[in-house]
Amino acid sequence: MTFHEPLRPLLLSVRRRWRAEVALRAIGRSSALAAAPILAAAGIVMWLAPDDGALTLLAVAACLAGLAAIVVSAWQSWGRPSDRQIARFIEERVATRADVQPLDDVLVSAVDAGASDASEETGDFRRLVMESAVRRLEAVSAASIVTTRALGRAALSAAAGVIVLAASVAVAWP
Repeated sequence: MTFHEPLRPLLLSVRRRWRAEVALRAIGRSSALAAAPILAAAGIVMWLAPDDGALTLLAVAACLAGLAAIVVSAWQSWGRPSDRQIARFIEERVATRADVQPLDDVLVSAVDAGASDASEETGDFRRLVMESAVRRLEAVSAASIVTTRALGRAALSAAAGVIVLAASVAVAWP
């Protein structure tokens, strides 16, 4: 059990919502990027009407370029943010809200204090930092940090990217 256990539910919930938003945006971005080489290949086929060998080569190149776009986009959004990164993210989001007092690095300090090795002398300080963070976060929820609206926009982005990819495949289909 870590010292910052009282903060764990908020950190986990924000991480989960943030990862969902990042994943949805990555799906939209990678789908749209994968559609570009497919549409380019379809345009080349319609414009140049290549023979069978060149057509096969073009189709393979378009598929590989689309797959590369998906892999690069997924790779960039991969990775699990640390508790410290999530704490910084929460503090930045809270600072933009007028209805909540800014956290002024109290959450990051609490996470850092919880991650460090405790000694007898620092235990009281760590407890005070933790209590301050818990008290300041009473008005903050994961849904106020990563809003349902932001998740909806990310889902819309994912749907739009998939629709663009499906449409490009439909256009390019022989």
